[in-house]
Amino acid sequence: MHDHVKFFTKTAAAAFACWALIFAGGLLATAMIAYIFSVKASQASYNTLYLVLSSLAFLAIYFIVANKTSLSFILSRLFDEKLSSVLGEKVCGLIQRFSEKQPNWAQSLKNGAALKDKLLDSSQQDSSLNKIQRKAIAYGLKKINLDDIDFKQENSNLPQIVSDRLMLTLSETAKHSYGLFWVVASAQSLLMLAVLAYNLKWL
Repeated sequence: MHDHVKFFTKTAAAAFACWALIFAGGLLATAMIAYIFSVKASQASYNTLYLVLSSLAFLAIYFIVANKTSLSFILSRLFDEKLSSVLGEKVCGLIQRFSEKQPNWAQSLKNGAALKDKLLDSSQQDSSLNKIQRKAIAYGLKKINLDDIDFKQENSNLPQIVSDRLMLTLSETAKHSYGLFWVVASAQSLLMLAVLAYNLKWL
């Protein structure tokens, strides 16, 4: 147990460092580009509003990329340390607990979204899960599709079906890479260079 607490503490700290590195890198890149354009503004017809809006848009994109990359880092660590199975087991346990408390509860669900909401709410209130595990489960539940399940029919395999889909989604996300950051940074640089070239009549 102590080792697990130590692992999750280190993983959380490393994930935050990963998030901060990516967002700080995006902030720095955006600031540098904005500075270059502000210098060139006196030499060419330049749309200041475009610079402000595009900078804000890219900062928002960097924020999303930082969140996604840090989450993939967390999941990759969970899978590497063979601790990811706890997530699927927990979701299985929640569904089984629903059935024990209220038989035929699934028939009252309108669709897959209702089940995901119920699982999300229960997992967030589960004191046996730490913050990292709750975040991973929440992400997986938002991504999986359960709309093809017929809730009107009794399905004893429902816990395993949901668990398997959750784990498949998480395993696909658990591929840590900074590639997305470099794609966004390159796209930002190329876009800004194109606009600058146009305003300086280089094209």
